[in-house]
Amino acid sequence: MSNKKLINYLLLIPMTLASLMFIPTASAEEFSDVNIGDKYYTSISYLKEQGVIEGFGDNTYRANENITRAEALKMLTIINGIFTEDMFEENTENETLETPFTDTSWDEWFTPYLVAAKEQGIIEGYSDG
Repeated sequence: MSNKKLINYLLLIPMTLASLMFIPTASAEEFSDVNIGDKYYTSISYLKEQGVIEGFGDNTYRANENITRAEALKMLTIINGIFTEDMFEENTENETLETPFTDTSWDEWFTPYLVAAKEQGIIEGYSDG
């Protein structure tokens, strides 16, 4: 075998190992409506593994439904490191803190993401609060 072929083979080893690190585990299989071979299986698996998506309480992902503004904001703040789950641990103090907008309350699942996004200047809301 020539030196050039040997070098090519040796270069393939770390590239192959590196690519294996990005193969998703079966986390998308936790959703009853996402199967191996589905168009978005790999993407859904990756986002699930990264804690960006959780799906719904009935163990579905609902890939064919529209994403709400709140869901999109959650994904963007987590992906960009603006929000981490430990920033707003659930506690009774949150109920006494001011919410970012007059039409939101701490009872809403998305309020911590609104706070993080507003603090970073990503969202502003309307002038009436």
